[in-house]
Amino acid sequence: MKRALFVLAIWAGVVGSAALAEGTPKIQFDKTEHDFGVVTEAGSVTGTFAFKNTGDAILKLDKPTTTCGCTVASVKPEMLPPGEKGELTFTLTIPTYGGALHKQIFVNSNDPQNPRVALSIKATHQPLYQVSPATFNLVVRQGIETNVTVQVKRTDGKELQIAKVLSNTPWITAQVEKPEAANPSQGRIVLKMKAEGSRRWFSDNVRIYSGTSDNPVCSFWISGRIMGDVSWNPEILYWNINDPAQARAANLEAVLTKRVIVSTTLAGQSLELHNAKSSLKEVSIELVPNDQAKNCQVVARLSEVPNQTLSGTLSFETNIPSQPRVEVPMTIAVLKR
Repeated sequence: MKRALFVLAIWAGVVGSAALAEGTPKIQFDKTEHDFGVVTEAGSVTGTFAFKNTGDAILKLDKPTTTCGCTVASVKPEMLPPGEKGELTFTLTIPTYGGALHKQIFVNSNDPQNPRVALSIKATHQPLYQVSPATFNLVVRQGIETNVTVQVKRTDGKELQIAKVLSNTPWITAQVEKPEAANPSQGRIVLKMKAEGSRRWFSDNVRIYSGTSDNPVCSFWISGRIMGDVSWNPEILYWNINDPAQARAANLEAVLTKRVIVSTTLAGQSLELHNAKSSLKEVSIELVPNDQAKNCQVVARLSEVPNQTLSGTLSFETNIPSQPRVEVPMTIAVLKR
């Protein structure tokens, strides 16, 4: 009798497994959208989507995918028997800037009727701190201090408290002004910039901290160009040679010749250039002064077309004490040998 019952139990298990194998899994979420509404703090929010296998076979789920790296999601369990429940948990990173967020999570499974489910996450970030303007694009003169003012506001009306303002650029410093008694939720930051060194482009993210937190409460971008007393255009000389043999045969002036317009930004100052040189023997240099002495031309010509790509510099001296020597990068790009 015991042996018969044992055999019967095994047979029932086999039949049950076969029935599950022949059945159909079905995934059903309790909701497909999670709306956090208005979020005032930058950082992250976490949520859960619950689901159930309402079919009559084992539900198998793949790892969820998302529409951006700011959303991370996972499901548990990945194998779900009929009638059982599971959950998908996610974390959405809230950026420092304000605006509406709409992200999606995609869940693939072996449900033949619904193999791919799209879940939506929504939030509207209204930063607790607002900065105006949020970006600056400036022209900064070498050695001359340039100041700009940033308005900072706390949107909940509470008193504005700024602990520190940090920049990655050493010549950009910040001075925090205390809020006025009549309007304690608003204040000002004065940025002072005094650039030294060579003429160049710059970009920096200035971060504002409140209290003892290691995370900034808001930030803004400042970028632009550092200008000296001498400017030139273009800033880089570039020859694009598709076929050296064809370029030599054509000997076209427009293809072989490049011109650099050099001028001074000093009012009432005449410009003189001399001792122009090329580090590449393939490039010959000629100085062409302007009649009004406000600018000059540096003419660079390929006197010899090379068979391979070369890089070098064009240099010249000026009569401007702050920039007595200028170097212009040059590249001869040969695409076909």
